[in-house]
Amino acid sequence: MNIDWVEIEITNYSFFKSLSDLGVDKVEAWLPAKDHDNVRRASSDGTWLLRTKGLEQNFAIIWSDFRVNGGSFGKDIARRISSFLIICNESNLPLLTVMNSLGYRFIEGRTVFNDVFNLIPALDNYTRNNLVISICHGQCLGLSAILFGLAHYRIGVRQDSTLNLTGPDVFKLFFGSKVDFLSFASVDQQHRRTNLIHHREEDLTSALIYAFTLLKTLSSTEHMAPMVSEPGISKYLDFMPRTQQKVERACIKILNPIADRYLEVFSDFDSRMRVYLLEKDGILFGLLMNPPENSNNMITARTLKLYQDALRLFEALRIPVVSFLDTPGVDPRVDNSNQDVIQQMIETNRAIIEYPYPKMGVWIGRGFGGANTLVIPRIYGSEANYVILNRTTLGVMHESIIAHLLEKSKRMLKLWQASRERERADFQDIIETGIATRAIEIGELPEVIQIFLHGHDSNY
Repeated sequence: MNIDWVEIEITNYSFFKSLSDLGVDKVEAWLPAKDHDNVRRASSDGTWLLRTKGLEQNFAIIWSDFRVNGGSFGKDIARRISSFLIICNESNLPLLTVMNSLGYRFIEGRTVFNDVFNLIPALDNYTRNNLVISICHGQCLGLSAILFGLAHYRIGVRQDSTLNLTGPDVFKLFFGSKVDFLSFASVDQQHRRTNLIHHREEDLTSALIYAFTLLKTLSSTEHMAPMVSEPGISKYLDFMPRTQQKVERACIKILNPIADRYLEVFSDFDSRMRVYLLEKDGILFGLLMNPPENSNNMITARTLKLYQDALRLFEALRIPVVSFLDTPGVDPRVDNSNQDVIQQMIETNRAIIEYPYPKMGVWIGRGFGGANTLVIPRIYGSEANYVILNRTTLGVMHESIIAHLLEKSKRMLKLWQASRERERADFQDIIETGIATRAIEIGELPEVIQIFLHGHDSNY
């Protein structure tokens, strides 16, 4: 099939109103040549393949049109999508996928398998070179749910959206009508129980606005909000519960001096870890931070999965990353809410070690045991590690726990006490062994961040 670009004005197509309202007007569509003189809704075969023109940051779009064949993937459209990804990859275009699809087109029978299954490695390969953001709205079933899950950043629309490997009708045939499909397939349930949904918005328009903000951040950090100024903090926090206000104030207090602008991503994914895109002196960088003053910063499997996904997003943006650590440790329990915590710890360590762009870490509070690998140790390739004086407590375990464990062995207790006496309040012991670069006051944090971002001597 002869496929090529044809320019269209999407304002002529009412079903693209949500795009045109956000300032996208002229696009090029990847369509069969036979349709170029008469582009109709049916020309999409259920999936529109577009690239924007004339925007500050151009990007590619895969847009499901549920009204045409349920937005499903048949052989012809699967081949068209594969060719679209190849040509967009050559231009290194960020990609937005808007999924509302029944999955593979079962009416074409089993001969559909090769072409539609090829979309998985095709999109996965695309994510290795380009940022991919995905939105789920309406039905995101079967193959479309898998394609949605491949994106670096995944947004779920809460309004009437479901994600599952099969639809409600097939589900009822297998498991009966008494089981509520929405009790596990809704966006809220998927966000609560799985790692599939990174961010939720109420409707498609809000989801598109957020996705566009992320895409435009690639070209200009002016699309990020400036840091909240001190006079505006109270107004910003008034609607929050008092305990949450305390955490937010602590976060803002540590962020304000080190950034000019910011955008929180993965918000509401896990209370133990905050993820930000920050801009300082025109340089974009990523920050992973245990929120100070948070009563429960114990690291869970979900926290570790967030850490991995954040690094994957930062890598797609090709930016430096900083980690601020304040945690009592990794939750040792393996229960229904903390499954696979050991394996997730392994995967997180691997992701830190393999991160290819500049990275550094700072202890801003507690740091115990294996959780200290989340501060990005120098042996993992960190440019530097700093300890903030007068607020950091650092050790293999908290001293009260060690004392309890060793109370029945005078010999072991004496050996530990001797080691404890060699530990210095100024952290010189871990500086001399190369674990930390330097101990700093909290007021020096902006300076060491600036030195890191500008590539100066990391031994400062």
